[in-house]
Amino acid sequence: LLALGACGQPQDAANQDAPASLDMRLDMSKGPNKVTGDEYALQPVASGDAPLASVDADGNVAPFGMANRAAREVAAAPVVEIAATVSAVYVANCVACHGADAKGVQGLGLDLTASALVDSSSAAELVEFLQVGRMPTDSASVTGIPMPGFAWMAASDLEEVAAYLKSL
Repeated sequence: LLALGACGQPQDAANQDAPASLDMRLDMSKGPNKVTGDEYALQPVASGDAPLASVDADGNVAPFGMANRAAREVAAAPVVEIAATVSAVYVANCVACHGADAKGVQGLGLDLTASALVDSSSAAELVEFLQVGRMPTDSASVTGIPMPGFAWMAASDLEEVAAYLKSL
């Protein structure tokens, strides 16, 4: 009640000596601080010479204050063709780092078509490697980027990826 009394709300002019009721202090529709609905009407807010994107020319605010959802030209994303011969397991687990063409993604994964490890390893050795992966601190790492282990994958899926890599 003390905080409310310190709000600076004026008391009724006819009865200034009497304490104002709580209702009188909180009711903004009475007294000199009266606020009307017209004062709450939406008005475009200028930002420089143009109104904000979330307020249209009629003063309507976009839902949640979001910018106007007018159609805009956006460049089409490049289409990446994945050959029918690519392993579905490779596509699901390896494409993000090694690319659909297995030529690597800069900063993520090696070009597997030119990998010395793939060339010099048997399919069984590749399965073992895929299960464990390689940390960047490993002396055999040529990129300094971690290669995650896929021990959680089914042996048949790892064998499919290894066979695909050997076919490159």
